Amino acid sequence: MNCHMMAGMTSSVSGATDAIALFIHQMIPHHQNAVNMAKALLKTGEVKCNSLTDEDPDCEMEIILREIISGQNAQIQVMRGILEAKSMPQTNDCTVTVSESAAQELKAVSMTQSNVIAAATSASETSESAPTNAAAVSSHSLAAVVLIAFAAIFIGPEIL
Repeated sequence: MNCHMMAGMTSSVSGATDAIALFIHQMIPHHQNAVNMAKALLKTGEVKCNSLTDEDPDCEMEIILREIISGQNAQIQVMRGILEAKSMPQTNDCTVTVSESAAQELKAVSMTQSNVIAAATSASETSESAPTNAAAVSSHSLAAVVLIAFAAIFIGPEIL
């Protein structure tokens, strides 16, 4: 789940006054994320299909991806039209506040991540396998930062 989808799908969950608006406000980012994922996969070139009429797993996958892009984009437009027709706001994103202590902790973790990545990158100059290791360290460090951020936001800074 990307950050835009996270924000959109957690909008006004506790203070919703209209179930239709809440549903739409959560579905639009869900659909947008699916469209983005489908476009991203098509752009990788990993799905290799010569003709959409071929009975090949890649061609079947490309059909699914194109259906997601066209179908969910159309549904997004319909849902936006419903919001407009019912005079509902187009968005209803929640505001997430982070305490000063949690922000400082995230900054410290981010600085540690930068140091780890820098060390792994400098090690890559002496080893052929290090670039892969540097990327792995980077992604694992980033995952740790994200987990800490979610903990601070949703559980509270005392978790830190």
